[in-house]
Amino acid sequence: MLKTPAAGRTLLHSGFALSATLLALFGAFSTAAQAALPTGFQRTLVVAYPFAGDPVGFAPLPDGRFFIIDRTGIVRICPVGAPAVAILTIPNVQFAGNEQGLLGVAVDPDWPTRPYVYFYYNHTSFFCYFTMYTATGDLTTPSSPNVSLGSPFHVLTDLPDANNFHQAGTLRFAPDGTLLLSLGDDGNPCGAQDINLYNGKLLRLDISLMPEGGPGPPPREDLIPSGNPFPGPGITQQLVYAWGMRNPFRFTIDPQTGDVVIGDVGFNAQEEVDFLPAAGPGLNYGWPQREGLAEQTCCGTCGIQNQFTDPIYAYVHDALPKAVIAGPLYRHDGSAVHAFPASYDGSIFVEEFYDGWIRRFVNTGGVWQIAPPVAGQPDATNWATGLGLHSDFQQGADGGLYMLKSFGGDRGLYRIEPVPALDAGPIEVAGTTRLLVEPSPLRSGESARIRWSAGRDVPVSLAVQDVSGRVVRMLLGREMRTAFDLTWDGRAANGKALASGIYFLRVESDGALLSSAKMVILR
Repeated sequence: MLKTPAAGRTLLHSGFALSATLLALFGAFSTAAQAALPTGFQRTLVVAYPFAGDPVGFAPLPDGRFFIIDRTGIVRICPVGAPAVAILTIPNVQFAGNEQGLLGVAVDPDWPTRPYVYFYYNHTSFFCYFTMYTATGDLTTPSSPNVSLGSPFHVLTDLPDANNFHQAGTLRFAPDGTLLLSLGDDGNPCGAQDINLYNGKLLRLDISLMPEGGPGPPPREDLIPSGNPFPGPGITQQLVYAWGMRNPFRFTIDPQTGDVVIGDVGFNAQEEVDFLPAAGPGLNYGWPQREGLAEQTCCGTCGIQNQFTDPIYAYVHDALPKAVIAGPLYRHDGSAVHAFPASYDGSIFVEEFYDGWIRRFVNTGGVWQIAPPVAGQPDATNWATGLGLHSDFQQGADGGLYMLKSFGGDRGLYRIEPVPALDAGPIEVAGTTRLLVEPSPLRSGESARIRWSAGRDVPVSLAVQDVSGRVVRMLLGREMRTAFDLTWDGRAANGKALASGIYFLRVESDGALLSSAKMVILR
């Protein structure tokens, strides 16, 4: 296992990477650990396994679809109610190192007027690239996989990649339309304390004029937005928004205020959560002189004269490995389908990648602290447990919390959402509301006929689940239907015939169960 030159720490302690041995270990862990959520919440599989590799990041489209990226360079689009489809393999992605590869993705906030998708990745040239692609095809059709990505325009092509670790990797848009990109120290801790280097920085970029002519890159000064904290004279420092970080792998932006919450993966003592107010950018979080709330002695006295800002939260390593994942700063929208209660507005959610817990934080009197426990919470500290190996964590436009599980047989995109209120009353439907499925048992070479009807149009989804509750096929995905009469060939989302066993078909409307039926498959 490779180690960092400065201190000899194994890579699996410094990000999301897992060795082949630990994949087996944590594969067992992920199936044995059961997700524990507070009363009134549930976890739903949105985009199911299988993936050819290990998915590491995702970006939602306004119409409900998602882009999901694989570390190896594969980009998939996930239509509503249908399996994910690979639409691009980005060329020259370097993923030989455990923390290298295609790491970040974002969709332009003015989609589809600006049909651009942005990627951050390690390039085989031994630099990291920030590249935008132009999307064509069905740009506003939720059920369609027909999107192509082409015409790559390389915005930045000289980001540090001297070592194969501490690459950071998040792209997020701020409310003002600027784009933020996190960069790790790339094995150069003192670079994080040099304002003229990219190492250990959060960049803020103006990409409103991109793409320019040709394949890029553009003149660097064209990317400098107004409002960045450092006036120069160097162009590099004019792009810096925050500094002094080790490996800020995941961060989130408050969609209302533009404040930034950063999860900076620690060394061998502490993980930290940093807060960067939009009204006061330019903060230095102290690496390598500080790790969390502790003094660090690994790397000499570089930057010791600089002014450091403490994290809003740090937790001590009881046992390695550890890796903090900064989740969303939640904003309540009462009209959202999966909105959390209004009391969650302004909460910060943070995940521990290896231990699998989620902690919730609230601001009381200007101080961030762990929120008081709610009913059914696993314990006083952890809002949820049993959710290990999730590499990306965001709030969706529908109000749900989305988490991407990167390793194990249950890899996929999940949503944490409130359980539909029992007192909301059933959806009023008339006619034949029983789900009819025939034949059962279903044998090789046969197709099943599935029928259901209602008295009026309702938003309907139809899922096939195995006995563990895992969705193996979405036959309908939130379509307005009065009735349906479908055939199904007994195959999973990946096209393979399902094994013999018992399966369940469920008709739901925005989370409310309307009807269900059992089917037996015999091979």
